[in-house]
Amino acid sequence: MHIEFVTPGAKILSGDYDSIVAPGLLGEFEILPGHTTMVSGLGVGVLTLRQGSTMTQFDVEGGVLEVAEDQIKILADACTLGLFRSLSRGFTRDLLVRRRSFAKAQDRLLQTICFLSAHDSSLSHKGFLKAKPLRLRDYCTSK
Repeated sequence: MHIEFVTPGAKILSGDYDSIVAPGLLGEFEILPGHTTMVSGLGVGVLTLRQGSTMTQFDVEGGVLEVAEDQIKILADACTLGLFRSLSRGFTRDLLVRRRSFAKAQDRLLQTICFLSAHDSSLSHKGFLKAKPLRLRDYCTSK
């Protein structure tokens, strides 16, 4: 089967492959030589191309796949080569951890500001440490 794989920004590949496993809108499907003519929407997922014992994977984010007489056209909205998947997931995980830490620190700072602005300025340091933790949205909006 001859495959043409493109995105709006580039031609990804062109070549002959034995099978394709694609992420459809309703689940994965496989295309083998002699497949009937069809057009399908692509969902978000892994597109796998097999050529003999070699397998190439791409992460795709939507698009269209067309099959006609062992000619397959894949028009993906966006894609990345599968071997970058673990790197990008690690980066994304690290970024999320940093965002959560920053959000927690920001929330604590705002809680402290609300607490101090709502209470007497002569509040002792010991009394402040014993104060019950406050949620910004619960405390600042109610007073």
